[in-house]
Amino acid sequence: MTIVITSIAPKLIVMTVDAAVIKDFETHREYTTGRKCYCFPGVGCVATWGERTGNKIGLFLDSQNIRSGTHSIEDLRDLVWKYLTEDYTPKEDNRGDVGFHVAGFDSNNRARFFEMAYAPESRREDSSGEKYYQKHDSSPEANSLRFSYGGRFNLAHTIVNIFFQEVRANRDIRYDYLKPDGLIKLNDFVARLSSELTKEVGPPFITYLVASENKIERLQNTAFCPIEDQQITEKLKNLGFILPTPIADFGVNQDNL
Repeated sequence: MTIVITSIAPKLIVMTVDAAVIKDFETHREYTTGRKCYCFPGVGCVATWGERTGNKIGLFLDSQNIRSGTHSIEDLRDLVWKYLTEDYTPKEDNRGDVGFHVAGFDSNNRARFFEMAYAPESRREDSSGEKYYQKHDSSPEANSLRFSYGGRFNLAHTIVNIFFQEVRANRDIRYDYLKPDGLIKLNDFVARLSSELTKEVGPPFITYLVASENKIERLQNTAFCPIEDQQITEKLKNLGFILPTPIADFGVNQDNL
């Protein structure tokens, strides 16, 4: 499986993926690592979760010569949808659940987020039910924050719910999600804690930061410890964020495809 956590705020998008890859054999299961996120400066980022067999989204996107000035976040969305439904076509091969997160900023510097999948309508409790192709524009409303999860969404959803229970109870919490560094740490925490619970999620944990004009920075965490503050501060400064400036005063919307 895998885990993908995307947090979309008005001025910053945080996309975190793990690297665990499962290989099932007749008598046993093996775990290795693989790439699950593909970013294009000036355009946006794509992350994949679920089925790995035959999933060559990275090779497909690399062949499209995607670059700033010729492609937009909407173009990236359309390319991923084309790959899912016309090139990969998991329905024809009866493959397992598979999905994609596509995130970036449009020409008006509005945060955009799209979810695409071949999966049942609801995956909250299990993956039973008829699978079909799905495409959703899940871009948040102005001045709001959206969390979305893919893969082991049940783990991410539970952890984030507990976090916001603490927030609503006005208890002291370690991550100020209204600030860019806190949002990054929260994403990383959800991925790391999920990995402590299952081998289906594992390091290294890669976090991409997408700011206005689709400026992109990359953080890598190879351990189960939090990312060092210095690394986060350096990447945010490269994107023009001056800590501890809040991202925005926004509400929260938790969502998963």
